[in-house]
Amino acid sequence: NKENYFFDNPFLEDDMKGNGYLYHPFTEYTGVHSSKYKFDLDYFGYRNKKNYYFNKNNNFKIIMTGGSECAGFGHKVTIAELLENNFRKFYNSNKIDVINLCMNSYTILNEIQSITNFGILLEPDIVISHSGYNDSLYSIFVPKNFFKIGLFYFIGQEQWKNAMYGKKIKTDREIVNDETIKNFNPELFFSVTKKNYINFKNIVESVNANLIIGLQAYNSKGPSMHGNTPQQFQKIAMLNMDEINKNFKKISIDGINFFNFYDELKFIDTIHTDSNTAQFIADEYFKHINHKFAVDIKNKIH
Repeated sequence: NKENYFFDNPFLEDDMKGNGYLYHPFTEYTGVHSSKYKFDLDYFGYRNKKNYYFNKNNNFKIIMTGGSECAGFGHKVTIAELLENNFRKFYNSNKIDVINLCMNSYTILNEIQSITNFGILLEPDIVISHSGYNDSLYSIFVPKNFFKIGLFYFIGQEQWKNAMYGKKIKTDREIVNDETIKNFNPELFFSVTKKNYINFKNIVESVNANLIIGLQAYNSKGPSMHGNTPQQFQKIAMLNMDEINKNFKKISIDGINFFNFYDELKFIDTIHTDSNTAQFIADEYFKHINHKFAVDIKNKIH
């Protein structure tokens, strides 16, 4: 469907089925993918059923950012779409949009890029950052000086550099393992992650929108994407997540800590939840937002 798909975007034409990471200017990469479900992507490679970017409206807009959990890696229907359904049904109105700018392996800094270059164009009322795990994991492998100031990135990008300069391309297992660990300091990790969240909040508020952060939970007993036996780097990632969980209120940004709902969450691996849990997460966001912003929503849609 050329109206609703890549069409003339040259940065997505090499993977029209959305099977993997695709280099894209403005946000480093897009190309949402799942090993469980197939789906179409929008013009910039995000998992939306329509292109919101070119036909602006005055709808109440919520934008979701985050990694593969938020993008719907394990979900037949994304959290964003379920949340939109909740709002439209409750208000009996199609003037509420929930737009999905989540992408596999995005860190908070990628989320900031997606909002700055794509999201702000849409004039959002609320931005939800449903995240935590990718920063917890990839921070372990970045250079130490990057770690000190919170510059966390998808570590696979180092292999794109190798490809660009004709160097040997390593496999995922070669670059993400116990021998490549560079950083283990949960306290410093939390400090710089808090700084990144605060910077995100300042950017969102600069366009008169509100940031809500949702901290993912994890399942330490679930099957891992990195093998069935927990490795040292996975344990460190969980300690980083625990540090955010323990200090979540110290971030001082409106949000939901999904560790508080752990018994309600069903996981398909260490970090990704199933489709039923996607609905639960959407319901929690709906209740949280509707409690705080009902007046704003009514004023905008009527």
